[in-house]
Order: sequence, then structure tokens, then C-alpha cells
Amino acid sequence: MTNKTHDADVAFIKALAELLNENDLTELQVKRDYAEDDSLNVRVSRKPPQQVMAAPSNSTKPPRRPPPPRRPPPPRRPPLPPPLLRPLLPTPIRLITPAP
Repeated sequence: MTNKTHDADVAFIKALAELLNENDLTELQVKRDYAEDDSLNVRVSRKPPQQVMAAPSNSTKPPRRPPPPRRPPPPRRPPLPPPLLRPLLPTPIRLITPAP
């Protein structure tokens, strides 16, 4: 692209921006063909003016839902029996021998 073409493209884009403002448009898109394999796509846009809305008052808010009910705690286990108070003594073992 030569400097002459570049200057022409810049002037073309500026002219599109002026058209955008003069006609109160929000977007303008043009494709400019130079040769079979050379073209320029230009899209010029601007944000539309935003409308300022009043903040809603508190009376228009929906009522808050109460929190969900809490789950009851799991049932308690019965207490364990007290430990044995006497020491464990060895128990005699009787061997059973088979009859002859």
C-alpha cells in the first residue's frame, strides 16, 4: 500500500465518520475494492447514548424469603457402660480329649 493510498483511505474513513455524525447513525460499514485481490473493509460505529434510569425504590423489591429451616441435630448415642471394675483373670481351659 502506498502512502498516497493510505492518505486516501484515511480521508475516506474521516468522511464516513462525518456521515455517521451528520445522519445520527450508530454504525456504518463499507467495502472498498481496489483490484481483484485488494480491498478495504471499514466499519465505523459509536455507542448509542445510554438512557439513565432512576434507581428502584426499596418498596418495589420483592420481600426476602426466610432462610430454610435448620436440620435437627442427629440423635445422641446411649452412653457406654462403665468399664469393668475388676481385673481380668486368666480363665482355666479344659481340654476335651477324644474317647479312645
